[in-house]
Amino acid sequence: MPSPLGAPDILSQRRLGAAQNEAKAALERARGELATGEQADRFKATGGDPARLTAIDRSLAMLDARTPLIGLARTRAAATQTALETAQTATGDLGVKLLADIRIGDLSSAGLHARDAATALAQVLGALNGSAGGRYLFSGAAVDAPAMAAADDVINFVVAGLNADPDVTIALQAVDDFFTPPAPPAVTTYPGPETFGADAFLGDAADAPPVELTPGQRLPYAVRADAPEIRELIRGLALAAAAERSNLAADPAAQRTVLEEAGRSLIAAGDGVTLLRSQLGGAEAALEAAQTRTAAERATLSIARNDMIGKDLYDAASEISSLEGRLQAIFAITARASELSFVNFLR
Repeated sequence: MPSPLGAPDILSQRRLGAAQNEAKAALERARGELATGEQADRFKATGGDPARLTAIDRSLAMLDARTPLIGLARTRAAATQTALETAQTATGDLGVKLLADIRIGDLSSAGLHARDAATALAQVLGALNGSAGGRYLFSGAAVDAPAMAAADDVINFVVAGLNADPDVTIALQAVDDFFTPPAPPAVTTYPGPETFGADAFLGDAADAPPVELTPGQRLPYAVRADAPEIRELIRGLALAAAAERSNLAADPAAQRTVLEEAGRSLIAAGDGVTLLRSQLGGAEAALEAAQTRTAAERATLSIARNDMIGKDLYDAASEISSLEGRLQAIFAITARASELSFVNFLR
């Protein structure tokens, strides 16, 4: 039986098939452009020079990687500021009250304020063990571990120092050596191997990594719980809390000396923490400025990118409508040609 299609019919069918495939591909491209708002042919869109587009895409990728890190840093810095505020609020004016009690010889009131110091110390250490974004705030590089030991442990370390010698001057030196061990070859007067940096502070002596604001510009913003200002605050509170628990409590004069030293330490620490918060506030301002600048830079680059390869959505929709009509026409012609070929065959 002869073929129902002659050579001219076969060529016609092939041409129609090619036109159909071309229209389908164009329609798929146009639909993609409508969905993305971008031209599919990057080479054509950039006038045959895609280097600038590549540079813009690279810059946008860097900004997209940096933006969430700056946002996280802002969150952590704000949480750190709140924790330091909590520490200051918990401490209040205990230092002033202790010194006032001592100066008028009111050891009874001083003892009450010393017990308040134990409560305040627990609140301060709780704040220092705070976290944000799944990372501890004051632990330095050890962001997966709390920064401080429990309040009772810290007080017991200080009690051990006060019990080191019946001479209150030597006892206070032992406490100082616990908080800041002397450099070799000097020997510590603290009676045990414990130190603040190894046993009270549980974080890392290295700082948490800084955040990148711009290429080559990194901002260190984290605060460690072993910072001198915070260490002094903990020392003052722990001294006051330990005064009645140590052997020196039996000696009113020695107890008065310990509480007076605690009061002076707390007043100095209050000024130090205020300065620390001020420095942190500067870092917060820098982070906010970097976040604003990064958002503006991203918007500018996005506009430039859209000007280069953007697809007008109205044009894209019009092209889709035109291509759909063209494809329907091809289908109709193909079907008509097939019918005519079959009729010719029957004849």
